[in-house]
Amino acid sequence: MIDRLIAAYEARVDDFADTLASEIGAPVSARAQVLGPIGHMKVARELLQSYRFETHIGDTIIRREPIGVCALISPWNWPIQTPVIKFVYALAAGCTSIMKGSDASPLSGILLAETVETADLPPGVFNLILGRGRIVGEPLSAHPDVALVSFTGSTGAGIKVGEVPALGRKSLHRMTEDGRDGGAHFRRCAASRRRLQAGRARRPRGRSSACERSSSSAVARCTLAGTSDGSIPTPYGAVTTTSSRDFARG
Repeated sequence: MIDRLIAAYEARVDDFADTLASEIGAPVSARAQVLGPIGHMKVARELLQSYRFETHIGDTIIRREPIGVCALISPWNWPIQTPVIKFVYALAAGCTSIMKGSDASPLSGILLAETVETADLPPGVFNLILGRGRIVGEPLSAHPDVALVSFTGSTGAGIKVGEVPALGRKSLHRMTEDGRDGGAHFRRCAASRRRLQAGRARRPRGRSSACERSSSSAVARCTLAGTSDGSIPTPYGAVTTTSSRDFARG
């Protein structure tokens, strides 16, 4: 099944790149989010060849069985790679998945669903649901038939979802009192340049200038490109929504 999924995905790579450009502003030249899922699917396929679902220790049998229905909640800014990573390992474990993508980037989720359908996976193995978190995500997390929730998204949404089942903690990248990067308390987010600073989150007292210098230096090294520009190898593109624009302006 994973072989078919990889083949179906590779056939739609250009479509995924164009969809990302239109929905989140990633230039079509920025292929990390588009090509990354292929590598993850291949890793899952390789793991299955040697993974021991059953082990024997003396007279004891340890059997790893599918946990059941998995709710996979993904963010707007990684609408393809994050869902694929969640889904392919759930699939490898023998679980059924319900993917809830962001309402801010729904086309990516629809394209992924089309790709899964092309791969001819068994009916019901992959399911897509779209809508706002408070309307869809929270009821999905609370549903008694959902055995596991995998959440990636904003802190506020994570708190709401986390009030229902026991979830793994969202990664935190914090700034220490001397302005240096602090160690992450939990699994580090892929967006490692994220900072808690500049008024939108708690920052160390008296150290805002160090935060500002660090951020200004990082921004100065960024190369921007239009979303349809495939000639400039950069992940930094245009802001595509008014809400993102307003947030960036503060």
